[in-house]
Amino acid sequence: MKRDLKIESSVSTLLSLAVIGMNAGRAALVACTAAAAAVAHPPADAPDVGRGGLWRAAQAVHCENTGGGNQMDEVLLTETRGAVRLLTMNRPAKLNALNAELVHALTEALHAVQDDNAVCVVVLAGAGRAFCAGADTSVPRPLTTENRPNLIRHSDANIALSKLLARVDKPIIAAVHGYALGAGCGLALGSDLVVAAESARFGYPELKAGLTASTVTAHAVHLMGKKVAFELLTLCENMLPQRAYELGLVNRVVPDDGLMDAAMGMAERLSGWNKEFLWQTKRTFHRAASLEAERALEMARDVAVMMGRIPA
Repeated sequence: MKRDLKIESSVSTLLSLAVIGMNAGRAALVACTAAAAAVAHPPADAPDVGRGGLWRAAQAVHCENTGGGNQMDEVLLTETRGAVRLLTMNRPAKLNALNAELVHALTEALHAVQDDNAVCVVVLAGAGRAFCAGADTSVPRPLTTENRPNLIRHSDANIALSKLLARVDKPIIAAVHGYALGAGCGLALGSDLVVAAESARFGYPELKAGLTASTVTAHAVHLMGKKVAFELLTLCENMLPQRAYELGLVNRVVPDDGLMDAAMGMAERLSGWNKEFLWQTKRTFHRAASLEAERALEMARDVAVMMGRIPA
């Protein structure tokens, strides 16, 4: 896949985004996402979502790999462990809310992974107390004639990142702890495999935050089906990891302190296969998912013929 990949998408629904007032009692999250603002106070039954150990480990690895520098300035930390590339979103003070810089960094990192034949699998994680609390709405983006082109470019960048999850040949494993909300929920569940910590909470709180659920709606209905998606989008109740597992949205549920070990163990198992066959399996899978059953079978037959798997 070329780095100049052109991805076209309709973004008209995105232009409904507007600035909303943040409750003064949640001033600590003023720079966070609308999703995070809606759930700034975790439910009483929510386990501790602290991930200081993961964050400190990511800092140490980044310092070792880059020769120092201020890690707090890096919105995305990158580590290579054998054939596994670990990408850690690093805006912990803002629950890893997706701003333009982080979206760009993730996009560039996934393109780099695609171009690096030494990397077989990607693990995507978040530093601090959450995986990703959604889009960062702390920067005002009111719709005006003057800024319409910028809004479209920003929206296209977010959509392009969502599409890259499937278009990159290397399997992507999301290691999710804490909140995975809005666009962050799409980032997690849009990955090929999901390992969820017991602290994970999945949801779409846009309506609760006074926003229209637009792009996340289109993504959610394809990720999880109509009934489940509509429930999450309209009731704005966070989904616990066990229910996500029962619905087939999550592959493993593990204790928080075992999250990264479980995700890395899964990644290492995948990287043990023939990498060309592994990558072709992902390509075939996503192509089949976008086709009707009959056409998917014909496509799979053609792939088998090209790879010499059909006996004479």
